[in-house]
Amino acid sequence: MMRKLSLFALVLCAASCKSGGTPPAPQPITQPAARPAAPPTAPPQTSAPGAGNAATAPAAPVDTNPALNGQVQNQLRAIAGRENEPATAVFKNVQVLKSLTAGQFLRMMGSFTRATGGRCSTCHVAGDWPNETKPQKQVARQMVEMVEVVNTRIKGIQGIRGQDARVGCFTCHRGLAQPAP
Repeated sequence: MMRKLSLFALVLCAASCKSGGTPPAPQPITQPAARPAAPPTAPPQTSAPGAGNAATAPAAPVDTNPALNGQVQNQLRAIAGRENEPATAVFKNVQVLKSLTAGQFLRMMGSFTRATGGRCSTCHVAGDWPNETKPQKQVARQMVEMVEVVNTRIKGIQGIRGQDARVGCFTCHRGLAQPAP
């Protein structure tokens, strides 16, 4: 009984965090009907911890792939010949990721859309990229700064395998606007 209550509290908390409002009314917990055991027809799919399950993850829209994202490709064409200049020299209002080249910067913006399941227009006013009217833009900047802090601190953790252990947007978001539970 205690396990059911804990699970219910967790689901209730997750639902209220996602909706940003009051939690939904409690629903009665029912026992699922017993199923006869059947031998598995395929071996279970395994993946690295935190990698998610490709079979259950929602498919990202085609335009969230940086290589196929029309906005990213348009911007890359617009800066042709300047891709290797600093992003701060090519674009206005660059406040984070200042060490990237303009080409890297655009591809990074495209990777954000894929990792969060969003679009460029989630954070930007399309066509007026330096515009600061959308609060999501500031949230994204703060998230980039958080990822940089985590990646700096992760290097000092003893016992982590590999010298290149890192986190990124997809680590938590997994293609969703809100971090995945």
